[in-house]
Amino acid sequence: MAFANVTLNRIAQTPSLLSILAAPFRMIGRGLVALAEANSRMQAVKQLQELSDEQLAQLGTNRTAEIKRIFASSGAV
Repeated sequence: MAFANVTLNRIAQTPSLLSILAAPFRMIGRGLVALAEANSRMQAVKQLQELSDEQLAQLGTNRTAEIKRIFASSGAV
């Protein structure tokens, strides 16, 4: 019985061919996400998300105007 458990554990620990082939693409995807999140525009959007609508109204602006301001220099909006 111990032999069967050892064999099953080895099979469970052995990565499949599909996971081996997908690994570089997962790493590239994670790198692209990290790169996008490090962008100053994305950090500004994250800060904007933390503000409530009431806080934005006190500042005399709204989410739409702030998004346009944040992305205006990139030509995205």
